[in-house]
Amino acid sequence: MSLPPMAPPPSPSRSIGLRPSRPTFLVGLLAAVLGTVLGGAVPAAAQGEQPVTIEKATNGVDADAGPGPSVAAGQPVTWTWTVTASGSTTLYDLVVTDSSSVIPSCDVNGDGQPDGTNIHPGPIEPGQSFTCTSSGAEDHDPAAGPFAAVGTVRASDFAAAETFQDDDPSHHSVEAPATTAPPTTPAPTGW
Repeated sequence: MSLPPMAPPPSPSRSIGLRPSRPTFLVGLLAAVLGTVLGGAVPAAAQGEQPVTIEKATNGVDADAGPGPSVAAGQPVTWTWTVTASGSTTLYDLVVTDSSSVIPSCDVNGDGQPDGTNIHPGPIEPGQSFTCTSSGAEDHDPAAGPFAAVGTVRASDFAAAETFQDDDPSHHSVEAPATTAPPTTPAPTGW
């Protein structure tokens, strides 16, 4: 028994525009399967959402605009950065930085305590948050006027196909340290 001869494969010029090439077809098929497995995920940027937000506070005050809270030179100051997965994307590889020399320490383990790193590996599910903190003594010159610094978070989705960023400023005023006059001794009376 003999088989009928096979038709010759289409020439490249004949297949262009008529049907996808094998690599294009496989990439499209893979994207369709992954989209189905991931629940038809559409990239966050295509949805117009902000997948991650950061809120920086100085001594508990959200001071996006100056002058912010007053801190006396040499007195303690605490900064907090609250990072939230604000969109529909699960976030990974979150890095929190600040434009000042302060290095945030984030609660990576979820126990409410800073873990000595500014990197959270994730996952951070939509709606979840974590906090980073840093404290120190105010060391800026009061004559320089109000101080401002910007907290930044960068994150990516699972496949690191998209990266996201958000920034938030915080301000505070620096006061000269309080000075106290030396106690005076009253002059003796009745002499």
